[in-house]
Amino acid sequence: MRIELVKNLVRETGQRALAYAGRFQSLLKADTSPVTEADLFIQEFLAHRLKSLFPPYKFMAEEKVNRFENIGYDDYVWVIDPIDGTDAFREGLPVWGVSVGLVHRFQPVLGVFYMPCSDTMFYRDENGTAYMNGKVITRPEGHISRTVYVTSGFHRHFEVGFKGKIRALGSTVAHLCYLALGAGQGAVIKGFPWDVIAGYAILEATGGRLFTLDQKPFDIEQMMRSGDKTPFIVASPHAGYPDFAYGLIPKS
Repeated sequence: MRIELVKNLVRETGQRALAYAGRFQSLLKADTSPVTEADLFIQEFLAHRLKSLFPPYKFMAEEKVNRFENIGYDDYVWVIDPIDGTDAFREGLPVWGVSVGLVHRFQPVLGVFYMPCSDTMFYRDENGTAYMNGKVITRPEGHISRTVYVTSGFHRHFEVGFKGKIRALGSTVAHLCYLALGAGQGAVIKGFPWDVIAGYAILEATGGRLFTLDQKPFDIEQMMRSGDKTPFIVASPHAGYPDFAYGLIPKS
């Protein structure tokens, strides 16, 4: 099965990245976000291996922006983030990982996210089932989380009426995976396709959804065809717009 091949590859890639930590140089991309030598090395390694395993598939990756105008509706496309959480990786914090999603007909069909520091792997298989470390993800009965996950720059853009806890852990995909576990009321995220796809594949498999700030279902195809950074997205652990998001007040 594809998922077993991808899981093994992503785990190997994560261990390579972990060994690389602490001996890299950090650069700035055109949008001023950081990129390390590890990002570039890991992406090259991943892309080469995926191409050898699945030659017909196309791919989109963080450190080489490919627009999606030439992607057909029936194409399979790998969407890769070699290190989701580059700031955390660079600063020696543990919440970062290797993220690989597969898209077909502009919908996620599988996703793998591996965090080497804790040896934690989230994934969604081709049957639409989500797992953490080999166990099917099931949410605890009756548990109501008071946590909302946000981007690192969230405080510059919103006033919040939410009375629970707000956390920015440094990895968008990790935020989505924790929502899949039921460890949050929702999340406010922002990013490019590679920041979203694998995490959304896992979240969707547990019943979660993505929305725009005006409560409309988020359009994955539009995001992928443009290849641009998204506006803010609201992630919900269930099929409805999350209650906390009604209290988001954009700053003028």
